[in-house]
Amino acid sequence: MSLLQQSEAGLTSRADALRGESAALKQQLERLEARLETEFPGALRHTDWLVRHHAVTVLPTVASLAPLRQLAIRDRAGQPFIGFGAPLLAGNGGSVRGSGKVDDLYRGGSVNLAAIQSLSPLPETAGELRRMARSLNASESNVILAGEATETTLKATDLSDTRVLAFATHGLLAGEISGLSEPALVMTPPLEATAADDGLLTASEAAGLKLNSDWVVLSACNTAGSDGTPGAHGLSGLARAFLYAGTRALLVSHWPVRDDAAAMLTRLLKPAH
Repeated sequence: MSLLQQSEAGLTSRADALRGESAALKQQLERLEARLETEFPGALRHTDWLVRHHAVTVLPTVASLAPLRQLAIRDRAGQPFIGFGAPLLAGNGGSVRGSGKVDDLYRGGSVNLAAIQSLSPLPETAGELRRMARSLNASESNVILAGEATETTLKATDLSDTRVLAFATHGLLAGEISGLSEPALVMTPPLEATAADDGLLTASEAAGLKLNSDWVVLSACNTAGSDGTPGAHGLSGLARAFLYAGTRALLVSHWPVRDDAAAMLTRLLKPAH
């Protein structure tokens, strides 16, 4: 065995050990949290958390400070809200805003529209977006749903004067399903896929949007995930893309979310406007 092979074997062994230690630590923390809640009801609820006193900012990278500083000197957008969601899908069952059991998203190098259409509908997303619009005193015409919630509509909409932009749909991680090399949000799929509209708003496409938003809400599974490159960290996928597109803040998820739970969570939000 060469020196290089020995080094690679050593690194692989150490990586496996670290993964095992990480899993063990996670289990210990989950047991501790469960014990606290059982033996000391309200202990977590009444803990004097740091965020009760200080606003905490989390950035994908130090480099993302540059676009945020440019946004700070722009005039504030005038339109309160636009929301996209409730894509037309034909799957059966499933209440999670993620990929479910879709295996072959790409076929022959092109998006398999049937695979996207097989994702489960999300019945709570329409009401979720309408409630957000009402809370921000926005017209219901700014809630774009079902057959209108397409990539074509999104890319044709002037978003540069919108303070809060929201998506309530399925979120897909890079590599989560076959052929998907970057994270994406699911839109209503077209009858025929094109380069401009294949039913998936990918991170690279999101980065090309022209925004001037105070807040982008990505109410979907795993929207805080990585961009899919080896060793990439969290927030480097959709979150970073929307920051580069021109938003000052984001609401994203680090885990899969249920359709009903996501709608309930955003109902509790009181964005400044």
